[in-house]
Amino acid sequence: MSHDKQHSFSNSDQFKDIVAVKDIQKYFRMPEAEMVKLLFATLNNNDLARKKIHKEAKALIKVIREKPLSSLSIEGLLLQYNLNSEEGIALMCLAEALLRVPDVTTINRLIEDKLGTPDWSKGQESQSALGHAMQWGLILTGKVLSKTDDVHHMQNVLKSVIAKLGQPALRKAIHQFMRVFASQFVLGETLPKALKVAKKGEFNGYCYSFDMLGEAALTAEDAAHYFESYIDAIKSIPKDLEKSIYDRPGISVKISAIFERYETSQHEAVVTEVLPKLKTLCLLAKEHHVGLVIDAEEADRLILSLELLELLMTDKDLKDWLGLGFAVQAYQKRSVAVIQWLSKRARKHQKRLMVRLVKGAYWDTEIKEAQVMGLSGYPVYTEKEHTDLAYLACAHHMIEANDVIYPMFATHNVLSVLTIKHWLGKRNDFEFQRLHGMGEQLYKQLMSQSPLRCRIYAPVGPHDDLLPYLVRRLLENGATSSFVNQIVDQNVPINTMLASDPLMSIDPKNIILNPKIPLPRHLFKSGRINSMGQDLKNHEVVLDLAKQMDDLPWEDLDVKPLIVGVKQFKDTQPITNPAKRSHVLGKAYKATLKDVDQAYQAAKAMVPKWQAVSI
Repeated sequence: MSHDKQHSFSNSDQFKDIVAVKDIQKYFRMPEAEMVKLLFATLNNNDLARKKIHKEAKALIKVIREKPLSSLSIEGLLLQYNLNSEEGIALMCLAEALLRVPDVTTINRLIEDKLGTPDWSKGQESQSALGHAMQWGLILTGKVLSKTDDVHHMQNVLKSVIAKLGQPALRKAIHQFMRVFASQFVLGETLPKALKVAKKGEFNGYCYSFDMLGEAALTAEDAAHYFESYIDAIKSIPKDLEKSIYDRPGISVKISAIFERYETSQHEAVVTEVLPKLKTLCLLAKEHHVGLVIDAEEADRLILSLELLELLMTDKDLKDWLGLGFAVQAYQKRSVAVIQWLSKRARKHQKRLMVRLVKGAYWDTEIKEAQVMGLSGYPVYTEKEHTDLAYLACAHHMIEANDVIYPMFATHNVLSVLTIKHWLGKRNDFEFQRLHGMGEQLYKQLMSQSPLRCRIYAPVGPHDDLLPYLVRRLLENGATSSFVNQIVDQNVPINTMLASDPLMSIDPKNIILNPKIPLPRHLFKSGRINSMGQDLKNHEVVLDLAKQMDDLPWEDLDVKPLIVGVKQFKDTQPITNPAKRSHVLGKAYKATLKDVDQAYQAAKAMVPKWQAVSI
């Protein structure tokens, strides 16, 4: 593949050793500073190119800030209401509880506990009737149970009304607010409804990828329900064999939703039970000429997903289908290695994969789990700028492997978008992606400037399933350092935003780590070392542990009671392996009642002697 000189990359051989899935694992918990140096060695930082990109970014941000902002977009909500604050997250969590908890007493206690103090009246006045409803919904939920006296007259009136009506009215108000709120971030409660809504976006040049709302299945019944919902969703997409599959709608499948035990310890069951389900969905997607992307999940499930992907790549029934895809999370230290593995396996199997590059949305879970387990390191980067750098490194490797990878860049970061556009030049065999309800102004401006393929990643499903998804989006994009948050905030200087460019802000010779996130072993301020656990979700660790256990001298155990004056025991019973009762490890000798009496008498005889011993 040829590139213009200005688009050339540095040493692309940094990850050339990636051949098998196990080669990816050495990067799993690699020290962060070491990993960032590897990323820098991959990228060629051209100062002139960065200046040009920064100039374009400044102009683009100015245009976006001049446009009126929808108060119902994520950006608008983050600006109006501090939903990424402690109170905002509490509201999201409370709303989820209200949608799920049937016990009225518990709901009332939740309302009092979570919404006694936040002041939602600080939000700017919304311009639409829907915006007014949402604003008052926030004020109601935040103010009705407040203990403070400094409350606006209208809020006092509402408070007195609610006091007369009682908490059932408040519960209903919160329910209604959440349903209004949900309607802004879910394309439709069913795919047929979502397809109707999507027509407007398609008219404006967008394509869609549908994500069926729902978390990991907890039971076999849950898994069967989600599997059927995926089947129904694919069948709902009208067939059109005339268009390229890259211009057709797509669907994302979360494997943990279609199998309730999607974990390393169930490796055999995953292959035997999940693979047929995935193949069924892929064959249906092939028939309807749509792409199917295996969605990203927690870090410990990555290798399982890759193994399933390769089995699908080698399936003869899917040989000529270009719609098989995989999502890669840039915040994982293994991300670049995964891109390399994907390109090599696709080349070997003569496939072209759709690869969706995202930042990642389970960061807090990955950090906390590594700390609880006392592991050697984190599977994700602790600094946002390191993730941004990894995103660009992954994008570079995807562009280099464009013959076997169709790149799909999911980002709302202006610098990331413009850097990738600069690298690609005049090529058009790729796409950008944005979330429904986010990044609208950014991509509207980009698409008005030049032809650009952009896909909207759109949640579909009942509003009751929205909250876990929305909370992840808020945690991911709501931080004050987030481009989504900053791009519409006039109080943030544009130069401050551009200063977060990882190719300019990170010094590879002096990599600074997050001081607030020590390694899991050094979690405690007292200096006490955290107990170290076994990473049992890492398949390589499990295999190594199994080998060590096999090497232990388990055979011929001879277990006897230790009793003064008793040398021989007659009765025995076999000692067996509890995991395999036919495996006899040795024998244990039983003590008789006479032996027990002998032990007691020996102990009793020692009492005076012990009492005579000086402390």
